[in-house]
Amino acid sequence: MPVHPAVQSLCEQSIETIGLTTVSAVASALADVSTASDLIQQPGQAKALQDVLKKCLSILNKSGKNYALRLASLECLYTLSQPPIQAFRTGQLCRTLNNMNSSVEEMLALRGPNGAEDLSSAREMFTVLIFRFTNYDTKVIRLLLQHICEGDVGAMVQTLLHIVVQHGETCEWPLLQAVLQSLYELTVPATYYVTGEDGATEPIRDSAATPSSSSLQSFTVESFQDRIAALLTEMRVHRVLEQLLASLCALWHKSTYNRSPPSLAQGYAGSVALGALGRPDVAHTVTSASTDQQMELLNWLSAFALLCRALDNMAEFCRDVRLSRELRARLLGEPSCHEWLASAAVPAVIAAIQVWMSGAGASATAKVKHSLLTTAITLLRLLRLALYKPAVGFTPALLSSMACLAAQVHRGEPHLRLQYGGMQVMLLTVECLVNMNAVAMTSPVNLAEAFRLLLRTIAADKTRCTLSNSYSDAGGGGGVTAAQPSDSLMSIAEWFALCVREEESPFCETDGSNASVTDARVLCGGGGGAAGRGRPRRRPRCARVAACNDAEPFAAHVAVGATEWTA
Repeated sequence: MPVHPAVQSLCEQSIETIGLTTVSAVASALADVSTASDLIQQPGQAKALQDVLKKCLSILNKSGKNYALRLASLECLYTLSQPPIQAFRTGQLCRTLNNMNSSVEEMLALRGPNGAEDLSSAREMFTVLIFRFTNYDTKVIRLLLQHICEGDVGAMVQTLLHIVVQHGETCEWPLLQAVLQSLYELTVPATYYVTGEDGATEPIRDSAATPSSSSLQSFTVESFQDRIAALLTEMRVHRVLEQLLASLCALWHKSTYNRSPPSLAQGYAGSVALGALGRPDVAHTVTSASTDQQMELLNWLSAFALLCRALDNMAEFCRDVRLSRELRARLLGEPSCHEWLASAAVPAVIAAIQVWMSGAGASATAKVKHSLLTTAITLLRLLRLALYKPAVGFTPALLSSMACLAAQVHRGEPHLRLQYGGMQVMLLTVECLVNMNAVAMTSPVNLAEAFRLLLRTIAADKTRCTLSNSYSDAGGGGGVTAAQPSDSLMSIAEWFALCVREEESPFCETDGSNASVTDARVLCGGGGGAAGRGRPRRRPRCARVAACNDAEPFAAHVAVGATEWTA
């Protein structure tokens, strides 16, 4: 197969004579993944590939070259990383990029002729390149972005999230998840300071901290909280959260109609998509999910869970109460965020429950089943936060999705009730509906009926059993067998009431004027917890930050842990 004419033209010229027109033509040609794949894989084009890599890197490394020419050379290298050929990314491309000099980083820290637009584009392409040739190493990316963004956590987040916004159609699953993993890591204390050998907390290049007479612990906690505030401010000013959720929502929609851009970018066939499993009104009809569907769903749940944990940490650890409240208000008040909740987040929970409890996930391992349930819990926690004391009304789409969720949990109650995680799904669903005051929602969707049916089903369940957190004994339905009736065991309704009474979240509606609260109180036998008596006092925020710092990612601070509570 002949070399593309634009590539051939670049190969025939010396580095000194190569101009912007030539390099731009190569970048445009290689934007076609099939052309780039041929250049990488065809033995007859090996010399041309070597020339392109060598000359583009040489131009990029020369600080005296025209900025636009250097940017076009970076784009050529970026387009060569697009084909899902991991051996090339971590081999020849990696060896080439390891020869970049410091002038490239200097270029990424400066504004080009077109200002912020050029700088943003260059940083995004460079970040994607580094992700790919390091096999998506988030620590390498974080250190690199910290350097070129001069420690500005807001600029780091903007660069990361714009990758999904601007390059969503070409983001493979590992890249999309690595971006969101990086966002999550920026909201975790351990990213900014570590524990030394003597157990003391030591800051990591904590330039945001202000000297004071307080202890080292409060010094580092305050610094971390200031960084979270800076991160939230940047996201608000540049509206990157709204753009990110709009992009994710569009990708989810395509996957439900059998075209998944992340899977295609990763080299999978076009048939790898969610299909009906991703549509809340029909997900419950999917009784046999293919391996590809399960893989697609798990990829989505992983991405959404990382995002939810990051947002939850931002709301939790920001010292500026105004910024924290504003984040919660935007999740529901901004149209793109509201649409993501209605058309992606809630449907993802419904799909996770469907695969977990039915024959659709019969081939899933115990570990996969556990992740389905814990991710559903993570999404529901963010949904509860967004729905708490809403300042705006709900769209028909969100009302419809919530009615579908209530119906799904009602159908799944016989399965969910026998696992602690399942009980948490039931509890969080009820709390979300209470926050919405579902009893008052009868039009255009009769959410009140779905809510009351779920409450009646739980209240009427007198099955006496113990709850399990272990999946080693789980059957096809993901639960355990109910124990024989005994005076020493509680019923499902009593277990649920106990969970409600022990709820500590500040994002549960307790106002007696909310009719849904009254209904929940009746279910709980007259009061207690989120629907009745006052909740136990929460630990001070600084203590929660310190506890989170000791945890590995995805620990029980943000998801149900294996030993959190077992009956």
